Amino acid sequence: MKTFAKIIAGFLAISIMPASASAAAEAARTTDAAHRRGAVDTSGSPHARLRSIPMQDVKWTDGFWADRFELCRTAMLPNLESTMLDPKCSAQLNRLKFGAGMIETNPKAVAWSDGDNYKWIEAMAHAYSLTRDPVLDRKMDEWIAVIDQAQDQDGYISVNMTGKERFRNARDHETYNMGHLMTAACTHYRATGKTNFLDVAREVGDYLYATFVETDKHVIGYSSIMGIMSLYRTTGEKKYLDLANRFIDLYGTGDTEYRRTAANDLCGTDQRQDRVPFREETEAVGHAVWGNYLYCGVADVIAETGDKSLYAALERIWESIALRKSDITGSVVYGNLKTNRGDRVNEAFGADYDLPNPTAARGVPPWRRVDGNPCEKSNVSTCTVS
Repeated sequence: MKTFAKIIAGFLAISIMPASASAAAEAARTTDAAHRRGAVDTSGSPHARLRSIPMQDVKWTDGFWADRFELCRTAMLPNLESTMLDPKCSAQLNRLKFGAGMIETNPKAVAWSDGDNYKWIEAMAHAYSLTRDPVLDRKMDEWIAVIDQAQDQDGYISVNMTGKERFRNARDHETYNMGHLMTAACTHYRATGKTNFLDVAREVGDYLYATFVETDKHVIGYSSIMGIMSLYRTTGEKKYLDLANRFIDLYGTGDTEYRRTAANDLCGTDQRQDRVPFREETEAVGHAVWGNYLYCGVADVIAETGDKSLYAALERIWESIALRKSDITGSVVYGNLKTNRGDRVNEAFGADYDLPNPTAARGVPPWRRVDGNPCEKSNVSTCTVS
């Protein structure tokens, strides 16, 4: 939680600003550059052949998808808020208010609740980019202010960890939560031009950089790599690219206390894609959601760097999924089993050609391979998942 003095100072700075100055500041923030970027911004990625188009440039005008968009805007988004405010829901918006010191009781929720809250704001940003709906704008600002207040002074935020030691168990989903915050914040910036959420995300990125770059601490990065790369593409600050590379390099390396003591969470095993270094991986293994998040982030890094060794590993993993571990529907088939390296895994990529119908339910891999040599031609396309 940020200090009361900082919050009051920020409030006073806003409240005493003259109307004309406030309008001018808002206009300055809403820059054309912010509004001319895709949701996954590959406009400046030297090794990406496919370029995303600005978020505002495509709109469904009628038909099936236009109807679905209106349903999302008018019903799904408001209902998600009321659902996540329901004490029975596993994802709790009020947990953010607890972290901000606005309520006294910590609502019961899953560890990844914060991340699901951020995805809701990200969805509102996408809708706002096309509608310019002031109701959505105000709603996003309302919850972004809560998030800002819930963030710790050093930039850390994962409200489920209140009173707990940080980064002791991957199931605490700290990097998951912070990763989705960074992704949502960059989407919000591209949709609105405002920096209020992006400022929070930069503090998160700076905290992660200070904590894990040039240290021997081990962490499972997975979805945070995507968020970090969104932050890199949005700000242009190379330290975030260095952080993403560091998180990839941590997979399957070191014998840190974290990996030794977290056996109950299956770190250091195929379940977390942590058995071998990423560049040495030969197949898709482990938890299918965690894996696809990781592969998305690696694809983002390749699009910026053209790293041959990362590309070779990602190509092997792609072929493993596309040719041997996908159902005819395109879904990733998963199960609870042991890998050929003897690790117990669950909700995981299955064995080659083991395609039981009851488990053909996971989504298509959220990253794509485009033929070509990454260092000769631009060839990597990526997309995010939610």
